[in-house]
Amino acid sequence: MIALLEGIVEEISPENSPPAAVLLCNGVGYHLLCSKRTCSHLKVGERLRLFVSSQTRDGELRLYGFFERAERDCFDLLIGVQGVGGKLALVVLSHFDSANLARAILSGDQKSLQGVSGLGTRTAQRLVVELEGKMSKPSIIASLEATAWRADETGEASTASDPLWRDLADALGALGFERSEITRTLETLRRIERPDSLDSALRQALKILRPAISGG
Repeated sequence: MIALLEGIVEEISPENSPPAAVLLCNGVGYHLLCSKRTCSHLKVGERLRLFVSSQTRDGELRLYGFFERAERDCFDLLIGVQGVGGKLALVVLSHFDSANLARAILSGDQKSLQGVSGLGTRTAQRLVVELEGKMSKPSIIASLEATAWRADETGEASTASDPLWRDLADALGALGFERSEITRTLETLRRIERPDSLDSALRQALKILRPAISGG
C-alpha cells in the first residue's frame, strides 16, 4: 500500500467534491483526493511530500493525500466508523484540523461535530464513542500538544502562560496519567470556573479521571 509520495504538484482542483490534486512522481501522475485544508497548502510547480491513505472500494484504488501525518491518521480513524466514508471524512477534515477534531472527540463535543455538513446526530455520537480511546496516535497527540495551550479565538489566555495549568499537568503526569488524558481533562476544566488553587484543580481533575474513586 502507498503511504507516502514525494513529487511536483502538477494540478490542484480545490473546487471538486472532494478536492483533488495530481502529484507527479518520477514521471507518474498520482491523483489524490484531499481535504480543503490540504489543498490550501499546495502550489502548482512546488515539490513536496504528501502522506497517503490507500483505500480500495468496489475494486477501485483511491488515494487520499494529506499535508500532515496527523490529518492522515485522523482520516484513517474516521473511515473506520460506520457511516463515514472517504468523502465525508474529507469534509470533516476540511472543517476541523486534526487537533481540533481530536479535542472535540475527547471532550465529547457532539454539537461541534454536528456542525459538519452531512454529519448527523447519530454519526457524531458514534465518532465520540468509537474514537475517544483511539486518539492516542503519536502524530495526533503531537498536534494536540502543539495547540492545546495556545490562546483561543476569544482571546482567552493560553494555559501555557498560566502556572496553575502547567503545575496541574505536571502533577497529573507524576500520577501516571497519559498525555492524552491530561489534555482532555484540561480542556474540560477550562469550560468551567477556574479553580482557585492547585489543590482544588487536582481534586476536580481526579473527579473527571477517576470518578469512582474521587466522587465521594
